[in-house]
Amino acid sequence: MGLISPLLITGLVSSLFAAVSARPLALPRATTTDSLLNVAYYGQGPNQPLLGTFCTDSSLDIIPIAFVNGLSSDNGGFPAMNFGNVCGANEYYYDGSTQTASFTYCANFVSQIPLCKAAGKKIFISIGGAVANVQLSSKEEAVAFGNQLWDIFGPYNATYTGPRPFGSEVVDGFDFDLESGDGSYWVDVATTLRSKFSTGEYYLSAAPQCLTTDISTPMIQGAYFDYVWVQYFNTPQCSARNFFDEDEKRSAIGFDTWAAVLEKSANPNVPLFIGLPGSAAAVPSYPDNVLSVSEATELIDTFACSGSRFGGIMLWDATYAKNNNDYAASIKSHRYNDIDRHYD
Repeated sequence: MGLISPLLITGLVSSLFAAVSARPLALPRATTTDSLLNVAYYGQGPNQPLLGTFCTDSSLDIIPIAFVNGLSSDNGGFPAMNFGNVCGANEYYYDGSTQTASFTYCANFVSQIPLCKAAGKKIFISIGGAVANVQLSSKEEAVAFGNQLWDIFGPYNATYTGPRPFGSEVVDGFDFDLESGDGSYWVDVATTLRSKFSTGEYYLSAAPQCLTTDISTPMIQGAYFDYVWVQYFNTPQCSARNFFDEDEKRSAIGFDTWAAVLEKSANPNVPLFIGLPGSAAAVPSYPDNVLSVSEATELIDTFACSGSRFGGIMLWDATYAKNNNDYAASIKSHRYNDIDRHYD
């Protein structure tokens, strides 16, 4: 998924056994509409409104903030961050003199995240993106990076003196959108974070491309993930558009292939989400990948009502979707009406 530089904008037990300590949101089931979840990224849209705009939106449940897009080893010892027009100043200086690519304080997030929590939304931090440098070189680097992510975005610790862009606010989960490198050692980042979760209710999610050969697949199979939302866009071989181009065949997008992969993962019951672009502008290289509301509803209906592990939808991203006639709200309204008819 894309990343926009702020300069161009106007305007995510240290092993499987620790997984049981982190209780996922009520796992989505395909038999009721209120068990399906809507996810929308925030942080890279054009002229983004404040985060709270989307937290008052009843059509969204989980909002991953994008992105942490660089490793500490390449950026003065701390992760690189890019949140578009929401936070572009207050860079963190290590030892007061060495500039890093981290933000020490983002007032917009500090003020808005409590509103989201009060509205019952889950806020994740997303690591990666289309413009990122996330090639790890060793398990040691991966473990250190996982620990650092926890220090920066996990529970506030008064003894920690590094950057905290969200102040004392705490994210609910860590999302992995790996689109560069070969995926090596990311399972160690994930298991390091998972080992911290005994202190509260936190989540891991992943956003692989729609081909199951994605670089994230070994990580997803090796660490316990609570959610997997596959990007069914920007990859012609398996985009959601293929479902309609190939006479609505389930195999056209590879959903069942992903389900088979997840059955062999550390969490064999992890729910699988269909990721869609929020508008044509969100996928400029493949604008035909965007579905109409009726098409999206039909696609969702096919998988939600089939007894599959379908968890809901993911949108890239919240701002693009809002600018597209409130795409997320429209899908939810149509989806509930259509699926309800199956259970009347």
